[in-house]
Amino acid sequence: MKMDGLTEARPFKIGWSVELKVLHSWKSFEHQFGSSLHMVLEDKTGVEIQAICKHSLLQHLEKYYRVGEWKTHNHAYIMDFVSQTSITDSNLQCDNRFLDIQDFASIKNGSHDTSILIDVIGEILDFGGVNVVQNARKEVNKVEFTLRYIK
Repeated sequence: MKMDGLTEARPFKIGWSVELKVLHSWKSFEHQFGSSLHMVLEDKTGVEIQAICKHSLLQHLEKYYRVGEWKTHNHAYIMDFVSQTSITDSNLQCDNRFLDIQDFASIKNGSHDTSILIDVIGEILDFGGVNVVQNARKEVNKVEFTLRYIK
């Protein structure tokens, strides 16, 4: 079976096969639509895409993924799962770190894309603890700390 890469992904493309690794996943809930599973997937060339599995397919596909905690991607499209979607094990071996490390200078001067989650590596100098704060309609955890850039 021929495997396509994510660079060939187009909104009109159906019935294609792609070998992907789950980088991150999280669940969301909306009163209108119920719960859905969101995932960030990556192909063997390092191209990432976000995928959404709607509530009606969760039970069928849920057993094939491992839950992570973060979301990050800059692909132009989002992949939707449909009832004919099948997920199988893969022999794809990839030891990439899956990090998009940004330089502190680009963060300070605002030259990075602020709509995409980025990765930074630094040393935590002081940790202010975890506070619960109200955000929109729910409570969220807020963490405050000072991070020093390390090269």
